[in-house]
Amino acid sequence: MSGSQPVFSGCSPDSEHDLAMLVDRTIVTPNYFQTIRQPLLQGRVFDVHDDESAPLAGVINQTMARHRWPSEDPLGKRISTDAGRTWTKIVGIVADIREYGLDRPVGDVLYVPAAQNGFASNLVIRSFADPVTVSAAARDAIREVDAQIPVDRIRTIEELQSESTTSPRVTTILLGLFGALALIISASGIAAVMALAVSQRTSDFGVRMALGASRESILNMVLRQGLALAVAGTLLGLVGALALTRLVATLLYETSPTDLLTFVGTTAIFITAATGACLIPARQITGIDPAISLRQNQ
Repeated sequence: MSGSQPVFSGCSPDSEHDLAMLVDRTIVTPNYFQTIRQPLLQGRVFDVHDDESAPLAGVINQTMARHRWPSEDPLGKRISTDAGRTWTKIVGIVADIREYGLDRPVGDVLYVPAAQNGFASNLVIRSFADPVTVSAAARDAIREVDAQIPVDRIRTIEELQSESTTSPRVTTILLGLFGALALIISASGIAAVMALAVSQRTSDFGVRMALGASRESILNMVLRQGLALAVAGTLLGLVGALALTRLVATLLYETSPTDLLTFVGTTAIFITAATGACLIPARQITGIDPAISLRQNQ
C-alpha cells in the first residue's frame, strides 16, 4: 500500500523542526497494521473516523520519531508535505519494518489513511486458509466491486521474503561451501606436514622412548609442535579477516562483521580440526616399537 515519496517541507510553528527530507509516504486502510502485525508503540492507529471530514492524521514509524524528535514526544506534532498548504497531525508511532528487503536500512515512513489520501494500489490479506483458495476468492471479490480493476500479481509474504533474500542466501551458501573446503584442505595440509615431520624424526622418537620417555610425552610434544603452527596460522587468518570485513558487511543481517562470537567459534573449529590433523601422525609414531624404529634408521 505504498504511495509516493514526498519531501517534508516544514512543520507547525509550535514544533519548529525543519523536516526537509525524503520520506516514504504509505497509504493504508485502518486494518493494515493489524493485518501485517506491525506493533503500535504509542498513540493510536487509524479507524473509520479518519475520513475526508476529519482532520488529516498520520502515523510514523519508530525511525522517523527517533530522527526528527529525539528528545520530544512526536504525538500531536503537525507536519506538512505540500509547503504548508495542509497539515497532518501525528496520532501514532508504529514499529519499524523492512518493506524493501533486509539489505536496505529502514528509512523514515509516514503512514496516512486511504480515506483522506485517495486509494491504495496493493491489497494485503491475512488468512489461515490455503493461499491459492484465498487468491481466487479475492479476485472474485474485487471483480464484483469493479471489473476494471486489474489484479496482476498475487504473492504470499513467504514468497516476498524468499525473493528478498535470494541473492545473499546463495552467496552465503557458496561462501559456506568454500569455507568448508578451505577447512578440509587446511586440515589435510597440516596432517601431511606433520606426517612428514614425524617420519623424519622416527629415530629421534625411538631414542627418546628407549631412554624412558613415555608415549604420552611423545604424543604431547608432537601435538604442541603442530598446534603452535596452527595457532600462528589462525592469528594471521584473523588479522586478514578483520582487514576484509567490509567485503562481507553487505551480506550480513543484524550481525556485525567483527562479531566476537563468530570469530571465537571459527577459531575453535579450526583449532579442533588442526588438533585432529596432528593427532593422526602423532598416534602412529607412538605406536611403533622403539627397537624397530632404531633398526630402521641404522
